[in-house]
Amino acid sequence: MKKNILFTFSLIILGASSLFAQSILINNKAGQNVIGDTITFNHVVDPTNTFEFFENKQFVDIINNSGSQMTVGLIRKEVSVVSNTYDYMCWGAQCFGEVLAGTRPVWDVNDSVIVANNDTASGLLGGLVIYHRPNGNAGTSIYEYELYDRANRSVSSSIFVKLETTISVGLDEAAKRVSFEVYPNPVENELRLNFPNGIDQTDIELIMHDLTGKEVKRVNAQQGVELQILNVDDLKSGLYFISMVKEGERLQSKRFVKL
Repeated sequence: MKKNILFTFSLIILGASSLFAQSILINNKAGQNVIGDTITFNHVVDPTNTFEFFENKQFVDIINNSGSQMTVGLIRKEVSVVSNTYDYMCWGAQCFGEVLAGTRPVWDVNDSVIVANNDTASGLLGGLVIYHRPNGNAGTSIYEYELYDRANRSVSSSIFVKLETTISVGLDEAAKRVSFEVYPNPVENELRLNFPNGIDQTDIELIMHDLTGKEVKRVNAQQGVELQILNVDDLKSGLYFISMVKEGERLQSKRFVKL
């Protein structure tokens, strides 16, 4: 009799755990449940461009299936990471600065999302957004992202994200010749772009992004000049990236600080 009682009790515990896990659903964009699954992203890395970063957003929907309103927290855990790389993310109303691999193996993100029953978590950039800066390094990094109920830590669901980066080969020779420097840095009003080799290509754009990856400015590069001046007086104070882009391919990026 005791064995039967113990077996029944165990089934109840397992059933309750399963119920708690399903209180937070994680679906891909096809509506399929991906709790516990590994989602893989492949990126090609330019080893000469240490400022290059990759953004992955709107790849899952995080849904409150608990029957009542929930405050959802996020924990990012390193499973295996490539040394000297960085990751960062946006969750809730904030975007957080980059973290060097190995320095924060468990990161309980300092923000939450209040999600109504049967609703999908949203935020500054629309839910969970993750970033990876390879810093010129290739390899495979795996992170676990655990979503949990701030009011009941036992209610949680996780996904794993695998970031596979490979070194680019056979870069176009013309692209290799394109290089530039930015000054002054920090800058207050006018950002100067110096092109030591000039620009002998057409259809090159200069695109600025803020730390969250949001595009804030886009202009055409002036062919044949060695100096181009951009007015950044309208930008808010903070860290920005400016990239030279040709036909959607990022040729080179620099970062600067706006005062």
